Amino acid sequence: MSPTELPVYVIWVADTEELMEGPVRETEELYLRRGVLPALQPVDDDFYRRNLAPILGTLARWSYVVLDDRVFWLIEWDPGLLVVELGGPGKVRFVAVRSPIPEFGRRSPQPLDLELWDEAIEDDNRQYRLVFDAWDAQFDSQHRKCKMFEPILKETRAIYVPAVESMNDLEPIRWPKGYRPEFGDGIRLDREGFPVQPGAPK
Repeated sequence: MSPTELPVYVIWVADTEELMEGPVRETEELYLRRGVLPALQPVDDDFYRRNLAPILGTLARWSYVVLDDRVFWLIEWDPGLLVVELGGPGKVRFVAVRSPIPEFGRRSPQPLDLELWDEAIEDDNRQYRLVFDAWDAQFDSQHRKCKMFEPILKETRAIYVPAVESMNDLEPIRWPKGYRPEFGDGIRLDREGFPVQPGAPK
């Protein structure tokens, strides 16, 4: 298995801007592979510029994952987790995943949110880990050490940098004052990443 086949987070260290990478846990990798990646859908450049690119200028938290020679931008945002495959103009794919936390973002929970809620999720929330294992590592050297972040491999850099730079032509369209894009209810996944259908057993 080549290094680029193993999923990794890529971060910019806050005080040095050094690129580093750290391993994605198997549980989070499976969460992505089982339910998130198969649900990605193409979106046009205008959708990306109007709704996703401006998030870079907000206080939202996010991470970057390199998986199977592709780069994914994962954002904590209503309805839970936004996942964007960075492919450059005309090649962006996107999916919104609903948070398992019923009151995420102070929303009013739907009956199915409450039905599917499991307190164990609170201690091992795959969506949370996919964002904050990397986000926190940017600012905390102890966290980087704990999560085994190391200088980025040349193979990873060769995938990550061109993918991020390919998005430069898709400049964000500034949001009107008070605007916040909404992405619907999002797809539902169980704790292990399998799709959940209404009426299915827990």
